Amino acid sequence: MAKNELLFTLKAIIPALIFFTAKPVFANGYPEISKQDREWVMNLATKSLNSVMEGIKDKYLEYLRSIDAARKQERGEVYKLPDEKATLRVFVSSSMSEELLKSYVKAAGRYNAILVFKGLPKGSWQELSRIVAIMNDNNDEIQIQLDDEAFNRFAVKSVPTFVLSKADRQFWQEGVEEIFDRVVGNIGISGALKLMAEKGDLAEIAREIMDGER
Repeated sequence: MAKNELLFTLKAIIPALIFFTAKPVFANGYPEISKQDREWVMNLATKSLNSVMEGIKDKYLEYLRSIDAARKQERGEVYKLPDEKATLRVFVSSSMSEELLKSYVKAAGRYNAILVFKGLPKGSWQELSRIVAIMNDNNDEIQIQLDDEAFNRFAVKSVPTFVLSKADRQFWQEGVEEIFDRVVGNIGISGALKLMAEKGDLAEIAREIMDGER
């Protein structure tokens, strides 16, 4: 799972890096890249580098832990992962209003949440860049993921949906189930956390997030 997610992240970044480092004319016959496209890629890289690299780092560390765990299992050793902090995700869509997306960006920063889109808006990196620029007009640090698999894993059928999750495992293995709480509806991150704190399986963690202890 970790390897697949890491590869997905890298696949998402490689096209931008190709454009960013490309010369005016490719030797293999690809068309010349316009100055406008170069400037757009440079702008995208500048605005997104921090959040992208943080996501790659997390996936890579998880992948390394999984390799270490597999090796220890082969040697017959019991491997216990360090406690993993829970992840708060807000599933959103480019179909949501600009003002609503902006409000979730601000709230996500307060609660260390990840905004998750299902694929590229209109299949375009440039459209994604435009939406991110609108959402984050204050240039705050935000965490954004393109993660179709997460939509399926947590059975997200509509947006916004809020998911607080934590892996329930003592050692690494494929297909492990996660403990998670899910709230559907436009009630804001704080409203979703309140419901989770009252009725969720991860109520204690939800309360910690609300109290700013994470």
